[in-house]
Amino acid sequence: MLSYSSIHSSCSLHRADRSRQPSALFVEYMTLISLIIVLVILGLVMYLINSYIPMDPKIQRILNIAVVLFLILWLLQAFGLFGLLSSIRIGK
Repeated sequence: MLSYSSIHSSCSLHRADRSRQPSALFVEYMTLISLIIVLVILGLVMYLINSYIPMDPKIQRILNIAVVLFLILWLLQAFGLFGLLSSIRIGK
């Protein structure tokens, strides 16, 4: 049987989870498998776009570079390295 103290402590735990930043929750629950799934899906989508949508090669190259840069920044953030880079200041 649930007591008031157990219900109250579980509610306060959920309130503490909601007070965290959304990006911290996302990185906390992201596993290596979900990272691999996202990479595979993104690779498949990029393959399909490159293969079946007729585009000028210059536009296609720009799209590929933009996706790769976005992916690198996303992976750096997912592994916690992007936060470290944002604290570095150049100049005053």
